Parts: sequence; C-alpha cells; structure tokens
Amino acid sequence: MSLDASTSLYAKTLDTFKDVASIRDDEAIFSKLLDEQKGIAAEYERICQDRVHAASNLINTDEYVSEEEIEMSRLEGDTWALIRALYPERLSESFVGTSSAQLLQRNPYTPTSALAGRIVQASRQLTELQVIEGWLQSTAPAPSHIETRSEYRLYTKSRIQQELRQGSKKKVTSGDWIDPDAANRGSGSRIDPQDAAYEKELSYAILSFLRSGRLSDAIDLCIECHQPWLAAIMSGAKTFSYMAITSREPQPAADSEAMQEDGDNARWSGCRRRKLWRDTCIRATAPAELPFNTLGLRKPGLPAPTRAVIAALAPSPQSMPALVSLMRTWEDHLWARVEMLLHDRISNSLDALGGFWEKGLKAEKRSDEDGMQTDGLAGEDEWCGEVHKVLHELTTVKVEGRDFDDPFHFAQWHIITGRAGEMMERVAQSITSGTFNQENNPRRYVPTIRFYTHLCLVLRFLRVDMPLKAQDEILAAYSSILEAEGDTALVLMYAGAFGDKSVERYAAYLAHLEGPKSTRLKALQECPMNGIDIAEVVLKTSAIIRDEVISRFPGPEGPLPPIIVGQVDLTSDERRLCLSVEWLTYNRGTFSELLAQANAVMRLFLYNGRILAAQHLCQLLAEDEQFLRPQVDDVYHTPDPAEYLHYKAFFRLWATLESLSTLEDYPQHGSAASKSHWKSELSSRIDATYTLGKDFLKRNWLDASGADTIFGKHAFPYMFTKGQSLTDTGDGSADDTHLMELDRIRKIYVPEVVIQLNTMLYAHCDFLPWNLNRAMDLVPIVADGRYNVYSTFSSSEGNRLKDYLKGVRGVSIALLGQGRGPVDLFEGHSGEHVNPTID
Repeated sequence: MSLDASTSLYAKTLDTFKDVASIRDDEAIFSKLLDEQKGIAAEYERICQDRVHAASNLINTDEYVSEEEIEMSRLEGDTWALIRALYPERLSESFVGTSSAQLLQRNPYTPTSALAGRIVQASRQLTELQVIEGWLQSTAPAPSHIETRSEYRLYTKSRIQQELRQGSKKKVTSGDWIDPDAANRGSGSRIDPQDAAYEKELSYAILSFLRSGRLSDAIDLCIECHQPWLAAIMSGAKTFSYMAITSREPQPAADSEAMQEDGDNARWSGCRRRKLWRDTCIRATAPAELPFNTLGLRKPGLPAPTRAVIAALAPSPQSMPALVSLMRTWEDHLWARVEMLLHDRISNSLDALGGFWEKGLKAEKRSDEDGMQTDGLAGEDEWCGEVHKVLHELTTVKVEGRDFDDPFHFAQWHIITGRAGEMMERVAQSITSGTFNQENNPRRYVPTIRFYTHLCLVLRFLRVDMPLKAQDEILAAYSSILEAEGDTALVLMYAGAFGDKSVERYAAYLAHLEGPKSTRLKALQECPMNGIDIAEVVLKTSAIIRDEVISRFPGPEGPLPPIIVGQVDLTSDERRLCLSVEWLTYNRGTFSELLAQANAVMRLFLYNGRILAAQHLCQLLAEDEQFLRPQVDDVYHTPDPAEYLHYKAFFRLWATLESLSTLEDYPQHGSAASKSHWKSELSSRIDATYTLGKDFLKRNWLDASGADTIFGKHAFPYMFTKGQSLTDTGDGSADDTHLMELDRIRKIYVPEVVIQLNTMLYAHCDFLPWNLNRAMDLVPIVADGRYNVYSTFSSSEGNRLKDYLKGVRGVSIALLGQGRGPVDLFEGHSGEHVNPTID
C-alpha cells in the first residue's frame, strides 16, 4: 500500500483546523473552511483538480495511472465543491425581508423574475436546490460541439431538387421538407437519414449545453444550425424581467447580466407568457402513444432527443419521463430531478401568486395573510417530504458507470439530503464490519478513507451533528493507514485532529512503534505543536502496552513458582512490560507514576520467578534516576522510593551471587601466581557477597509489617497508596493485593538467598576456611525474630527450612572436623578477618 503525493498536501491543511479550534466566532470559522478562494474545502478541491491534471498527463507515459484513479479524484473534487457551495447557504440565517406576495401587493406589475427570486429566497429548500443546480452545472462535462452547416436540411433539399429535376412521379410537397413539425402531423415528410441523424446529434448537443447551464450558448447554436424556431422555443425559458419597473428591487444575477447584455435597462426581456409557454412545452414532451390533442387522436410524437430538450427547458413531473430517458450517469439523473423539483415549485408558486404578467388585469390586490398563502409556501413541509422522496430514487436508479454505491456519490447524496450523521454511521459500520477494506477495494480504500476523514473534520467544525463514535472509527481507519506507512509525523498531525481522543489515538500508535529509544523520543517531540500533552501521551502509551500483556501473566495466587535460571533473553511479553515502564522515563511529568508502575511491574516479574526480566527493568531504571530527585518547581510529587531501593539492594546481591558462577575453575596445574590470583579473586567476590547478603537479611527486605528498618519505622508508606498494584480491581483491595505480592516475593527469594549464601560459603571453605565461621554467623540472623527471616521459609508448598538446616549441618560437621567443639560452633570467627596468606 502506498499513498500518493497528495497525502502530504492534505496533511498541510491540518494547521487550518488548529486555527479554527481556537476561534470562537462562527462566521470566522465558516470563512476559514468555506471561503471560495482560501477556504479549506476550496483547497481540497484544488488538490483534486491538480491530481486529475497531473494524472491525465501520465496516461500515455510509462507511469501507469488508471482511469478509475482519475475519475475518483474528479468525483472527490466535485464533492468538495458541493460542500463549499452548499454549506454557506445551509448555515446562513433565514431570509428576512419582503416576501413575493408583499412585493406583488405593493406593485401588481412586478415582473416574474423578481417574484421568482423572492420565492426562492423565502424557502430554505429552494435556495439549496438552486445552489445544487449551479453546482451540477459547473461540474458537468464539457458540452459537445456539432459541425454547423450552410443550409437547413441540406441533404433533404438536395434529394428533393434531384427528384424534381428527374421528373419523379413521387408526390413532392414542396413545403413539407422545411416544416419541422411535418412528421408530427403525419404529412409523410421524407427527411434524408443524414439530416435526421444531424438533428438528433444537434438535440444531444443542445442538451449538453443545457446540462451545463449555458442556455444562451444553446440558443446561439440553434441559430448557427439554421433552426431559429428552436432558438425561439428555448428563449421562452428565460424568465420575464423588466428593469424599468423593478429598478429599486434587487435582481437575480442572471437577469442583471441579461439586461446588461441587452444594453438598455428600460427594455423588457424574457418570456411574458410563461404559463402558456410552459404548458405547451409539457404537452410537447408527451410520448407518441399517448393522446396528443383534445380529440384524443394518437399522433406521432417528437423524437426522443427533441422531447428531452423541451423537458429540460420546462422540467415538471409530467415532462420528467422524457428527460430521464436520455440521462446516462448518476449525476445526470440527479440534475434532472433537481431541475424538476426547483422549477416546478417556482412555477406552481408563480401560478398561485398571479399578478398582471400572469393573469392580466384580473389580478387582485391581496392582504399579507392571503399573500403568504398564495405564495405556495404554506405546504413547505409537505413539499420537502416530496423532495426527499424524489431524491431517494437516486439510491436505486440504474446508470452507466458509477452508481449510488460509489463512495463519492454516496457522500454527495447524503450531503444534499442533510443526512451527514447517517452517512458517517454507515461508513464507519462498513469499516468496522470489514465489508469495505484494503483487500476487497485496493484502489478505492485509501482515497475513500482519506476523503471521509477530512470530511469528518470539516463537518465537525461546521457544527454538523454526527455520531462521535463513527467519527472516531473513520479517523482511526485513516490513522491505521498512516501507521502502516510508518510516517510518524503524519500520524501525530492527524492524531491531533481527534480532539478529546487525540491522546488515545496517538498513544495507540506509539504503543506499537518499533525502533530504538531515539525513535520514540523523536515521536514525542512535536506533540505540543499538535495540541497533544506529552505527559498524557506517555501515560496512555504505557497503559496500553501494559494492558495488552498483563493478562498473560499469572497473578499472586497459587503455588510458589521456581526461580527461572539460565534464561538467556527476555520473552516478548517481558520486553513489552519493561517498555511500558521505559515510556514513563521520557517525561518529568510522569515520574511519580513511573515509580509506582516500576514497582508494580517489578513485583509481577518477581512473584512469577522471572528474575532476568526484573533485573533488566532495574538496570533500565538505574541508567537515569532523576525520578528519585525532589523537584524544586513542584511539578510533581516524588513518592517514597523505599520499595524501589529495596529492589536495587536485592539485585546488587543477586549479581554478586551470579558472579561466583562465572569464576573459572581453580587452575590446578597452573603457576603459583595464577593460583594466588584466583584465590584472591574468589576471596574478593565472596567478601562482597557475604557483606551484601548479611546486610540484606538485616534490612527486613520488603517487609511491610511496620518493623524498624534502615529506612525508618514505616518503610513502605508509598506501597499503600491505592492503585499501585497491577492487579488492582478498583474495589479497594489494592492494599491487600500489594501485601500479598510482597509476602509472596519474600517467600520466594529470602530463603533462596539464605540457602545460596550458606552453600557458597561451605563450597569454598577449602580455600577460605573462615567461610565456615561466616556461615554460622548467618544462623542467628535467620533465627532472630527482629528480621522476620525464618517466617519466609514456610509456605503452602512446604518448609524450606529443612533444606537450610541440612546445609547448616554440613557446615557444623566441617567445623567439628577442624577441631571445634560442639559448644564452640557459634564462638568462632565473627566473619571479620585479616587476609591471611593463602597457600
């Protein structure tokens, strides 16, 4: 999977969202997002247009760009154009001003154009439909052009002239061939096939101009093609305007431009008999098999392309079938329905209003109340329901190419119908259910998820109501794509767009970030620039890692485990837990939590016998112990480090015990110097081990019973802080669990240390005879109730005191062998000695 270069361009726009988040004025927010030139929607539209242009230039080169990719970019750009055009109107305040009825009451000679403009302004739904109409026209394919001819029906004229010259016996009606309605009257006009094909092609060309909203160009084309009557018919679609009457009233932009083209604002323009023209057009679109005239006679109908052109000029429910029959794409069908809904509503409202130009001198003055009813807007809610019903047809319409299920058509339809929340829910559901994924849609998946991610962000700041869960799932899907690419900078930038869940999203990425420590530190550096608190991210990342693996470790219940020795490397779960603690070392704001979690993970390792993992964690923390130093700025509270220091003491002792196993065997056949060096090294290591071991046993190591220790009377106040155990369930049992963990650790390791010390001293008594005295010196410490050592030997699995006493017995026998009496076993050397000469 690879992202195209436009991904970085999208990411650069995220700074706009950061600016928007700090703005409180809605108008300023909407300007940032929807400005026609500098708004973020316009920027996305330009990115798509540039991508289409660049891809189009690569089609015939060695670099492969599929038509599907180009089409997706075009559709995405069109969708952003729709948002940019529609939402300013949708979010604007309702129209307050003179209604069409009041305008007509004030001046019964008000032209149709002024009335139509007020009708649209007074209806939110009509205003939106007008915007959608403009958007559909601006994004329509370029109109098709047709070759103009020097004469009307050139081939038919030539054929008839040829027949007349040859004296053909066929009856030739001289006027039929130039009558465009001759075929409809059944007069038997014989049009040359080439002329018939040309007129059909002309109708399609006219329809393409109308589809693009270029009525004037379509009229000019008819004139150029020697069909002025068709141009006259099409001119009827221009709304009647009379600037001399309405000079004080604001005019629609289209009418103002038309009057400027005429060059005389005093002249009128447009169709004065709108209703007559419209009714005639609707009747002309009737299919051939239906009665056409008042006598019910079945007459041949106009060709389908011609009927479609007329239906586009006067769209209505009655003419709709003629127009829809020639629609091919999904956008064409949308345009046809929007045209019908918009212009039919305006026409019906004008019919209800009346006025001089609609009903002549019979127009009556109306009161404000009557006027509001004759506006035709009293049934606005019912009509809006009809609008949604008609637009719903687009969800099942059969088209050529991409249908409603296309991701961008799907978005356009939901945006037009005001169902953004439902749209996001369905998209999120398709992602989470796996029906839309990378495997099933390799080309569509990334562009689609990227589009809906940015759409989420835009609509969120436009105050559009959408389910938060759906937004998060869509944003998470795009973040996953970026995470798979390993682009940490982009992941961070988009995580900042999650709002309240930005910390959680970025932490989820960091929890699985691979690489050395420098990579992780770099991933944290730019968090503040993206509105994410480093301490919060570190805490969340640590928690995510810990929660992933903690369930795979046994709890502090059950039989005591054996101490795992000989382990070469950590398991993956052990490394993950150590990493969860390491993350907390990256920021001073998490040091208080660091000590708590380090102790908790340390206990987890130790009470499961995982001595290597615990050692690794202790070494990791020992690299930089800033968290143990009080902070003068009081940014955080440094807890009592007693428990952590006890662990450090234990691992120093354990390291010396292990160092004896790494000592080479006695050089039996070596030189005197090598033997002396070996014995000196052995003595040094045993001295260190014995000193640390004796001190360890007198420390009341991890004994939270309240006895006095070298750390003070209450050695572990920090241990009793609620929530410091990884097995805390939140029911107030954290303290009990903590004590259980400590007691379990003591029963595993204290007897082991005692037995190993005794074994070590006894094993090397041949080289260091005073080791026997040292071993006997440990016995009173084990038996002394002040140190609570002997109590650790007893557990549910048995009593290890027997093993220790067996070792003590061996030491005693060795001392007796040296001539010591039974009464003098504990009266020998105290363990302090002056290095004697070792033979």
